[in-house]
Amino acid sequence: MTCLSRTTLLAGCAILLWAVFAFPTLQSPHLEGFTAQTQSIALMLSLEPGAAHDPYMPLLTQFIFETRAGVVLLLSQVYALWPGAGDVAYRAVVIGSLMLLIGTSLWFARRTAGIGWASAALALALTPGIVQAAYYFNDNIVAAACASLALCLALRPGVAPGAVTGAVMALAVLCRLDAVLMGPVLLGSVYLSNRARSARAAAAICAMLLAGVAVLILSAALLGFSVLDALGVASRFTSEHGERWRPFWARVYFFGPGALAALPVGAWLLSRRLDRMQALIWIAYPLMLALCAPKVTETRYVLPMLAPLIAMHGGAAASALFRVDGLGVPKWICAPLAVICLVTLLSPASVVQSMDGPRAFFGRIGNLTQWRTWQDSVHTSQARLREMTGRVENAGTAVVVSSHYNDELYTRLRLIEQGYQPVLAERAFPGCSGFGAFVKGRKRVAHVRTDPQYGVGQISALRSTALQLANYRQCKELMLRPPVFLSTFGSRHPGLNASVFDAGMLKFQAPIDIKFHDPLEFLRPLTGRGYGLIGYRQMTPDELETLDTRVRVLLGATDVSSEISAYLTQYRGQIAPRKPRLASVRNVLGW
Repeated sequence: MTCLSRTTLLAGCAILLWAVFAFPTLQSPHLEGFTAQTQSIALMLSLEPGAAHDPYMPLLTQFIFETRAGVVLLLSQVYALWPGAGDVAYRAVVIGSLMLLIGTSLWFARRTAGIGWASAALALALTPGIVQAAYYFNDNIVAAACASLALCLALRPGVAPGAVTGAVMALAVLCRLDAVLMGPVLLGSVYLSNRARSARAAAAICAMLLAGVAVLILSAALLGFSVLDALGVASRFTSEHGERWRPFWARVYFFGPGALAALPVGAWLLSRRLDRMQALIWIAYPLMLALCAPKVTETRYVLPMLAPLIAMHGGAAASALFRVDGLGVPKWICAPLAVICLVTLLSPASVVQSMDGPRAFFGRIGNLTQWRTWQDSVHTSQARLREMTGRVENAGTAVVVSSHYNDELYTRLRLIEQGYQPVLAERAFPGCSGFGAFVKGRKRVAHVRTDPQYGVGQISALRSTALQLANYRQCKELMLRPPVFLSTFGSRHPGLNASVFDAGMLKFQAPIDIKFHDPLEFLRPLTGRGYGLIGYRQMTPDELETLDTRVRVLLGATDVSSEISAYLTQYRGQIAPRKPRLASVRNVLGW
């Protein structure tokens, strides 16, 4: 086979795989409550710049905004230019970020190691965690795209490119704080591109650092909080996964067997081309980051930022496999590598793991059907929620009891989309307090949120549920029996404690519970793979009376108002806020 025919075959494989694997990005849905919170804050910035996003629990808004400010502001500008875009705007941002990440990664591989675009694209296609990061809404893909762009800019010699590199990297940090982990690769790349002249190298590094700090200081002045403030807020919102080995399996499923086999081969090939400093920056540190980055409990955390290095090393292995770009390896390496890649792509989808969607260790092409099934289930779930908020609006005055943080934050998003404004209970229902509310003209919604979000409030889920229900039932205006809608998340209704809600109250629509066929089920490493998504129902007067009785028994002689007030204080504490220069940000955060 001639070199030209091998190159054509390689390009054809890369284009075909990307055409197949990228298709689910066109139907990407929300992932969980934090993406709904990100979108609803962006909507408030663009639609209601004079209103607070969550006056009831402003710390939740502060947490999401401060740790993802770049994505929120980007989305708000999209909504300002494209009113009414809804979920399409978030999908466009995710797809655009994926395209930028892939384009910059291909350019990086070509510039640093002479790897052709087809080889690099094939390597990225064989790494499932990269394209799968765009199968649902998230901020990680946006931060990864910015970090990848900064890495490409770092390869340009000169002081000005160094400064631009620092500025773009600061934007990546504003999108996701963990983007700072790519800092050593950027610093090293700036040095490598200027090391022919030591004075210029020092000046370029200083320009990069100063520009990055300047962007962060400017953002702090405009937004009213710094990266340090964001870290302080984030420290109060920690969640631990029960599975001890989850960080290990997150890495394994991000790379998949194809990339896990190809990357060491590519790194070995490139180690013969690179000098020691290049190998340290482009091989050793990325390897350490992939193995040791903290809190990588999901495949979308940190690892997508390694895409340029994956294109570089994996592209070298692909070039050697097809014997292009002047690279080649012995046949005893080529044959096993080709077999592993083919099995990864063409075998039946197996060892399927629920990790931000259904990820198959083997059978990537067959796994696409499972991803589409999962996406359809999320869209069905969102349609149910829109149906509920439509009924709420038609009722004029209504109560929504959200039992889980996911349905709580999705409800907030959909009501804001419908033109409702979040307010305190006192404004919507005079004489009442201690729960969230929404108003739209003369229409009012009482939003009872029973989930103790992120464990910030030092209270059990059962006691939080009982307190919230007892408190809202004390509101005389709501005793006129407006319709009460109970929403839930999960096929087993984890937010509906049996001590409060009896079995007769759990008559929701059939849960969206998906079980994927897995011929190697016994090899599945982690537990749980059902998807029971959002459901809702309207409660009857008799059920509400039963709730009252059960809640009174649970709480006894508790002073409900005082305990609710103490509970909410924990969600209203702001960490060192300064007055933002942007009035819209000041208002949305409730400052």
